[in-house]
Amino acid sequence: MDLLFTAIMGCGLPKRLTAGRAGSSNSIGLTGPALPRTVLGGALEHLKPKVMHQHNDCIQACQTCANECEHCATACLGEPDAMSMADCIQLDRYCADLCRTAAAFMARASGNIGDSIAHRLCALCAEVCDDCAKECRKHDNEHCKRCAEACEACAKACRQMGVAEVAHS
Repeated sequence: MDLLFTAIMGCGLPKRLTAGRAGSSNSIGLTGPALPRTVLGGALEHLKPKVMHQHNDCIQACQTCANECEHCATACLGEPDAMSMADCIQLDRYCADLCRTAAAFMARASGNIGDSIAHRLCALCAEVCDDCAKECRKHDNEHCKRCAEACEACAKACRQMGVAEVAHS
C-alpha cells in the first residue's frame, strides 16, 4: 500500500506526494523502498502550516496594499502632469515591493527565525505604508485616495503583528 503525505504548500513541490512500495516507482519518479510513515511524518512535522497562520489578516492587507500601490503608480503615470506625481509613484513602487516581500515572509514563517524576520519586515512595512499614504493624501485623485486607505490599513495590520511578536516574546 502506498504511503501518502502532504508536503508544505508553496515550496515548489507537488502538494501531494506518494511514497512508493519497495522497489516501485512513485508519482515523482523515485524508486526504492518506502519510508515508514513515522519517518516521513516526523521529518516533515515542522513544515506543516500553523493553524492557517495567525498572519493571514496582515498577509491579506499587504497583498491588497501592493495591488493598490501598483494601480496608483500606473494611474499616476497617466496623469497630465506625471512629473508632479514622481514622489507618489516612487513611494507606490517601494511600498508595493515591500508589502509583497513582507507577505511572502509571513506566509513562509514557521517560528523562531522566520517569525522574527517577518515581524521586523512588518515594522518597516508599516513605516513605508505611512509614508506612501501621507504622499497619496496630498493628491485629489481617486486612485491616490484608494491607495492611501489601503496603505493605512496595511500599516495598522503590520503594527498589530509587532504587538503580537512582543506578546509572544
